[in-house]
Amino acid sequence: MIDRDQLEAAVAQADPPELLQLAGELQGRAFRLTWDRTTEAPVEDALLTMPEVAKRLGCSEDHARTLGRTGELPTVQVGRFVRVRASALERWIRTNEAGGR
Repeated sequence: MIDRDQLEAAVAQADPPELLQLAGELQGRAFRLTWDRTTEAPVEDALLTMPEVAKRLGCSEDHARTLGRTGELPTVQVGRFVRVRASALERWIRTNEAGGR
């Protein structure tokens, strides 16, 4: 049985044609990769609620909502709900951390 470290090392050393062949072999053996089943989107692109955004920023929910309402923080409208992509929040943090603006 191959462990995670061995798998990661093999993937890092393989070239694209080898990876495609390996993927086919794994599929044929019903190999299953684990993932976060709470969302179909990759974790880095999960949609966050404003309380989650506030927690990550270490600020109040009201301040997080103000950042979204003013357009400073990019938001996604989902019906009557406002969400923020986790990747957009991380990008916003990096920009502001670097003194950008």
